[in-house]
Amino acid sequence: MKKIAFFIFALGFAVGFSACKKDNGADPVSGCMDSGSLNYNPLATVDDGSCVVPEQVQKALVFQVTATDCVNCGMWGGDTLDALVANNPGKVVPIALHYGDNMTPNVLRFGFSPILPSTIGTPYFKIGDVETYYYNSQVAALCAQTPVVAQTAFIYTQGAETVNVKTRTEFFTAVNGVYMLAVYVLESGIDGTSGPYVQAGGSAGYLHNYVLRASSCNNSPFGEAIVDANALAGTTVDKTYDITFSKLSATSVINIATVIWKKEGSEYKFINGYYK
Repeated sequence: MKKIAFFIFALGFAVGFSACKKDNGADPVSGCMDSGSLNYNPLATVDDGSCVVPEQVQKALVFQVTATDCVNCGMWGGDTLDALVANNPGKVVPIALHYGDNMTPNVLRFGFSPILPSTIGTPYFKIGDVETYYYNSQVAALCAQTPVVAQTAFIYTQGAETVNVKTRTEFFTAVNGVYMLAVYVLESGIDGTSGPYVQAGGSAGYLHNYVLRASSCNNSPFGEAIVDANALAGTTVDKTYDITFSKLSATSVINIATVIWKKEGSEYKFINGYYK
């Protein structure tokens, strides 16, 4: 009887040791191990630093109104926007709204009238809520603004003519009022020297960048309400969007931008944004 019991114990120990050895020898699975992240991987055994969560950081919206038949837009407007992005890495949310051509859909072209003057010349720049020619200093001032009210993190999957965007917005301070979230599809690298989108005043190799092509909520310019009246600090709001768009160029690049707006009557105030 003792021999049988010892044999069963030895067999169980051997099986257990073999299983432990197999587990310990398994290849590590890299991924995000933060369960509060948008891209949490429950199978991950090694955190690879890829977790996507809202960052408590202020960004600067650089909103440009431009047109292909605008000579000054080609001579310095496009270069100014490109330089602002290059000179302020990771700080700028660039959006180029096209007037007078079909690069930006009409519903978006005219939908932004609440934040634009009734009479507008091109190129036109607005940084946050401020119309200015002191571009870099205004970007710096806006990015230094405190406290950071809210920010949105997102991940996206791009198809042929659709993009799926998963967002998480976190409010770092308590807020009152109506807060909106919009997700924008931007297209860069569109040839401006030949074909249908030749840029007046553009130099050799001119490219249209950050062109607003589509937005969430059926191309709503300001998106949808994510806070209707108030929210406590630490409140998070998750949203998922499937956005349909068509590329203007086979060789262009698609990027996504998010903007949080505060609706005040018929006006919209910039709160924060993110671009990648």
